[in-house]
Amino acid sequence: MMRIIPDLLGLLQRFVPPWLLIALAVVLAPIAVMAWLRWVRAKQIRGALRTAFLATDPNKRRQAIDHAFDLAGEREQALIALTDTAHRTGLVDVTTRGLAALESRGMGAHDVARIRAATAKPPRRAGHPVEEVVVIERFLEQDMIPAATERLNEALQRFPDDPELRELRDTIRSRTAPSE
Repeated sequence: MMRIIPDLLGLLQRFVPPWLLIALAVVLAPIAVMAWLRWVRAKQIRGALRTAFLATDPNKRRQAIDHAFDLAGEREQALIALTDTAHRTGLVDVTTRGLAALESRGMGAHDVARIRAATAKPPRRAGHPVEEVVVIERFLEQDMIPAATERLNEALQRFPDDPELRELRDTIRSRTAPSE
């Protein structure tokens, strides 16, 4: 494995003059650096949105969202990444704000249309109570009680006789009941 790189470089030098390799390196290095910086910025934005998604304190959530928008700044690709991530994670208010920012700047018309079409579709709901139980349990693991309650109420309307859903209802009630 360690001989592959020197062998490839030797083969490349045999067919391509060294001055051309240097010229290619000079041209490709800034492009690679810019791509890496864009990737790092997108990762920072996703991290800020993850923090906002998991935040229980409204002030921390707002700060994380504002931080994500500060990271995106005026850059079109960063705003598109922010809006796309917000849509995928279910942060409706952030998705709306991101779409408004893109539209007000006249950026990413194709991506705005794509995200708008995706937000217009109702979220896909599970076809079986076990799938709903898994989703609700994940919400409970992350202490997302309001989301778990909402999802449970929808699931109970569709599957009122499911014993696992009723058990989850009791679990949520015990977690939200005021302690004496």
